[in-house]
Order: sequence, then C-alpha cells, then structure tokens
Amino acid sequence: MHLLGFCHTHSIIHRDLKLENIMIDRHTKMVKLIDFGLANFYDPQSLLATACGSIPYTAPEILRGEKYVGPEVDVWSLGVLLYVMTTGMLPFGDPSVAKNFENITAGNFWIPNGMSEPLQNLLIRMLDPDVKRRISLKGVVNHTWLTI
Repeated sequence: MHLLGFCHTHSIIHRDLKLENIMIDRHTKMVKLIDFGLANFYDPQSLLATACGSIPYTAPEILRGEKYVGPEVDVWSLGVLLYVMTTGMLPFGDPSVAKNFENITAGNFWIPNGMSEPLQNLLIRMLDPDVKRRISLKGVVNHTWLTI
C-alpha cells in the first residue's frame, strides 16, 4: 500500500494492479510493483476515460464506461488483491464474463465463514461499486484491520 501511496502522491495511477504485477525480491524480500504499461498521470480536476486493466481486477466504473479520477480504481483493484491474498480466490471469478460484469458492477462477492469482522468491513468498503462511498487509500492504511 505504501508503494501505491507513493505513486498517488506523485499523481500516478497504476490501473493494472493484480497479483501478477507484484514481485518480491528473493534477496532483499522487498515488494515491488511492476508493469506500469497502463499507468497514467492524473489530475483531480480532470477525469480519465480509458478503459483498461484486467477484468477480474477492474473497477466497476471503468466497466460501465464512466469517467474517473484515478486513485479510486487502484483502491478497487487493491481490494481484489486483498481478497485474493486472504481467501486464495478471486471475489469475481465466475466463468461467465456476463456474470462477472454483473457481480463487479453490483459489488456482489462471497464472504467466507470465519473471516474477521474488520477484514469483512475493509473489503466491503474497498469493493464498493459506488465510487463516492468507496474508501480512500488513506482510509485503507488507517483501517482497523491493518492497525490491530
């Protein structure tokens, strides 16, 4: 998250966050964010319209063809990553593309039994299809689940 925060502080959005684009250096154990091929500069005063990313990680506003500022789409993808890392599966992994589109745009995903309440809360807030309600990256960093 600090890597993403660094990017956002410098007005850069990644737009293709996914497990395959996170590497760990075997010697230093340092986490590296790679593949900035879809990255772009953003300005909070203007909106972007490029549809990009990997479908299971793509924010609903991009799938709906809506314009976006930028950091909020990275927070969505980070929410998908967190779900994958804590459950071992994609939250929107239906074999049907149409069903995936429907689930992503509605924010429908399964919460496994035994998942802690703070983690559930964080995922629900990161994967909120309403961009106005979606938690910010700062909110993620300060969330109870990460500060316990």
